[in-house]
Amino acid sequence: MRLRSPRARPRAPFLVAAGVALGLPLVVAACSSSTIIPEEDAGASIPPEAAPPTPDAADAAVDAPPPGPDAARDAGDASTPDAADAADAADAAPPSIVPLRPTTLLGGGRHACALRPGGKLVCWGSGAFGQLGQEEQQDRGDGPGEMGAALKESKLGVGATAVSVAATYESTCALLLDGRVKCFGRNGSGVLGNGDGLVASLGGTAGSMGDALPALNLGINRVAVAIAGGDSHLCAIFADGGTKCWGNNQYGQLGLGDKTNRGDVAGQMGQALPTVSLGAGRRAVQLSGGAFHTCAVLDDGSLKCWGRNNAGQLGQETRLDRGGAPNEMGDALPAVKLGAGRTAVEVACGYTFTCARLDDGAVKCWGSNASGVLGQGSAAADIGANTNDLTTMSPIALGAGRRAMQIVASELHACARLDDGTVKCWGSNTNGRLGQGDTVARGASAAQMGDALLPVRLGTGRTATLLAGTRSGFTCARLDNGDTKCWGSNSAGRLGQGDLAERGSAASQMGDALLPVALP
Repeated sequence: MRLRSPRARPRAPFLVAAGVALGLPLVVAACSSSTIIPEEDAGASIPPEAAPPTPDAADAAVDAPPPGPDAARDAGDASTPDAADAADAADAAPPSIVPLRPTTLLGGGRHACALRPGGKLVCWGSGAFGQLGQEEQQDRGDGPGEMGAALKESKLGVGATAVSVAATYESTCALLLDGRVKCFGRNGSGVLGNGDGLVASLGGTAGSMGDALPALNLGINRVAVAIAGGDSHLCAIFADGGTKCWGNNQYGQLGLGDKTNRGDVAGQMGQALPTVSLGAGRRAVQLSGGAFHTCAVLDDGSLKCWGRNNAGQLGQETRLDRGGAPNEMGDALPAVKLGAGRTAVEVACGYTFTCARLDDGAVKCWGSNASGVLGQGSAAADIGANTNDLTTMSPIALGAGRRAMQIVASELHACARLDDGTVKCWGSNTNGRLGQGDTVARGASAAQMGDALLPVRLGTGRTATLLAGTRSGFTCARLDNGDTKCWGSNSAGRLGQGDLAERGSAASQMGDALLPVALP
């Protein structure tokens, strides 16, 4: 453990009043994207349940649309005493949401967080800015005796139950069961959404968490059902289908038609924060953020991206940024060309690239191709910025007969969980982040992909049920026995191994030798 030096809730209209039993084994998901992928055919559509899913049930809650205005209605005229009593009881009880594609484990730049039984949030790795939510500025997981029962939960308030988590590079946000969002860590560009850019960070000093940590003001009757982050910006999907983003807007990644940051000055949040226009009648069902861009899978299966486009990461076959000037969003923002008849069921944004999982289980990636991260078997600098780049792009070769069930993207690498429970990763392999037992990058040569790309060795007889993406050079997987294993860079103890040694760069570090993360 190393000490680091840091640099009134609205009433909800579309609530699903039901209890939640979050006695779950760990669930993992994609890089700062609000995603859970089920063990079934890619693209399957599952209707939302009547109550917020437990983490086990959440594994099956993937492609459901967000609850709409008809998700909950008044029970009727409470004219009798019994009905009135019931109405009073309902008013007194905390509301409950159905989280949309909940993310319950993921990584930031040098930290990781997981939801545990009862909706408790625990984080480890770098704590320099309070992003672990432990009211201190210390790293956790880099020394012995810091994990397991010794790892303290992030205090979110009396009775608060977390149902999903998002991370930027140096901050963390929790979506609570009542639809509120609380954020802590570094406050660069107003990413914590507290309207005070003079507050450098939250969560790293005594008394700054729990009930003292305010929920974000996202507008009257705005009930969040999903949250996702980029490197320095965050977005939320609401129960009414709307989407809002805040934080760094240097390249228009907030999708508001300007380049003004939101959240670092008073008066920018709440009702003053506009919704993102995604097109007439369209709403987002999943979001993911990169360094300076954002992508959304829409309810019709189309995919739209906005923000920085220097490497073609928006999939527009140009290098023109979108979202930072008027008339660039809504119906004026073209959908990504995914191929004839193809739709998107999942999106994952890396630093300057984007990957989509399609309805047939295929995966396509575009943008910067550093270290072959696009998996095209090509050494081209980027793909997606030129005419016909997307039109002529072939799916990534993942192996004969294999299809992807989930994708995650990080800074310079990407991974897919396949239909046989194996995990394959490609791109940069610095620090062994591909889990291949070496440091050789994969993806720039066709000979490195397909059946030649070996699965990550997770342990004897073990398969992956979910992946957790991160904002930097490591990856985590939830296994079929409930364990969680992480590999790659271990700066600040982000692998939770009680040391600083990387894992994955030597064959002797993977398989049964890779120990599970000890979580409370």
